[in-house]
Amino acid sequence: GEGGEEPTALQWAVACARSRAFEGAPGVFCLVPFIDMVNHGYQGVNAKVKLRVASGDVKQALLDGEGCFEMVASADIPAGTEVLVSYGCSEYSNARMLAQYGFVRPINPYDAVSWGSVDRLEPPPPAGRLPAVDAADAADAEQEEEEEGTTVSQ
Repeated sequence: GEGGEEPTALQWAVACARSRAFEGAPGVFCLVPFIDMVNHGYQGVNAKVKLRVASGDVKQALLDGEGCFEMVASADIPAGTEVLVSYGCSEYSNARMLAQYGFVRPINPYDAVSWGSVDRLEPPPPAGRLPAVDAADAADAEQEEEEEGTTVSQ
């Protein structure tokens, strides 16, 4: 729900189904047992999920239950090697990946933070010191350091 509310049972069920569904045609989502358990790979993808329909309109064939999904190896897969497919989400932000698939990438180059307009970037302060906000704060900091027996170098 919005505003930190708990999702309803229906919202939870839809999210669970949607996170495991394949989009066979625009707006037509299909649950595909067993293939939905295959992990997504960013690298090392060694299989593809393909949709097969006899002919004609793919959307109608799916709605009529006349299509099938196949998982096909891209090359020989050695025994003990995890089968990985691409979910087609390589350029998604982590927010979208979490909402749609239930996981995130530890390092995602497609996550971005907008800082708005930045006129000037300041270098970070030296270790252990915070920059003074204004001249009065600087004077106070200098006086405190002198009282503690330290000096401020600028």
